[in-house]
Amino acid sequence: MTSFTPLPSASPASHGAPSVPRDANLDLLRAAAIVLVVVYHVVGMWPVKQPIVQRFAGLGSHGVDLFFVLSGFLIGGLYFRELQQRGHVESLTFWLRRAIRTMPPYFVALVAVYAAVWIARRDPFDPTYLWFGQNYRTRLPFFQASWSLCVEEHAYVAMVLGLGWLARRRQVIGPVLVATCLAAAAMPLIDGAVSRWSGWQSCKSATHLWFGGIAMGVLASWVRVFREPLWRRARGVCGRIWPIPLTIACVMALAGPAWQPWVPFAMACGCAPLLVAVADRPPLPFATAWLTRAIAMASYSTYLTHGLVIHIGRMLRTRFPQVPDPVMFVVWIALIAGVATVFYWCVERTSILARDRLVPRPGSKAPGAAPRP
Repeated sequence: MTSFTPLPSASPASHGAPSVPRDANLDLLRAAAIVLVVVYHVVGMWPVKQPIVQRFAGLGSHGVDLFFVLSGFLIGGLYFRELQQRGHVESLTFWLRRAIRTMPPYFVALVAVYAAVWIARRDPFDPTYLWFGQNYRTRLPFFQASWSLCVEEHAYVAMVLGLGWLARRRQVIGPVLVATCLAAAAMPLIDGAVSRWSGWQSCKSATHLWFGGIAMGVLASWVRVFREPLWRRARGVCGRIWPIPLTIACVMALAGPAWQPWVPFAMACGCAPLLVAVADRPPLPFATAWLTRAIAMASYSTYLTHGLVIHIGRMLRTRFPQVPDPVMFVVWIALIAGVATVFYWCVERTSILARDRLVPRPGSKAPGAAPRP
């Protein structure tokens, strides 16, 4: 989301599969990811600059990498469970359900953000926002957070087309997913070479530089569904080693510009073992708390709206300079939480209801059944 940049919904737009119990630990990861992103943008846009605090708060921007891994894992799980249970996947239905789930909230947020931009500075509208092409702009004029949503929407289309073609060749799905993850590692080199040879200006938010996290999540979900013994072994190994790749990725993120092209892939390599380590395990501390569940459920709405709310908070800071910083910080957080809650119940949940009524899950009962995220 949901200005700023984290999706990119990853994404915050993804939730657990309705055919299996909701995993509280994944809710905890989702809640942690959106909190990291919000803290990053609040600190970064705070009127009083704190260079040291802002540098470390910059790690929060990589909450988006966790969103990508989560999104790939959860959406891949939906796809592979349907493939396992039914022997095929209704690709159009699969894509329509994701589109109805994610696009209406995105477009409502886009209208709100652009309305504010037009009122403030009369900028022209960029039509690439209508087809999720703005993450290939060298600079997003507004709604910066939308770049990650572009990555996720592109991934959904690629998943439907690619996995749809591979569905009858199940024995090669795993190797293809492994190759896709390895290709993500090579993308910074390829992108840099193309930029030097062609003069094309590289876009840091481009999908081809960020798909590694989603690919790793999809690979993990394939192992979980079709290679259960390997999944159990992987959980044990990842439970022991996940701090190592995650720490290396954080060090790279703090090290300086030379390492930045490799940070998205490094963060994906750190977040994927963390996810595998906590999935399918007894709930961790705070995982079942109502606040964790509430933050996780509204994470997509928070992502879509918090950038605009922070800009409103900056205006309040200017309008009321006498208010102490701690009090204004609480006001900012309360505004972000309040707007996200209203957006979830009025817009996002409406999309969920519309999806389940208009495009029921294949094999599900009547569309009047209770909606699932």
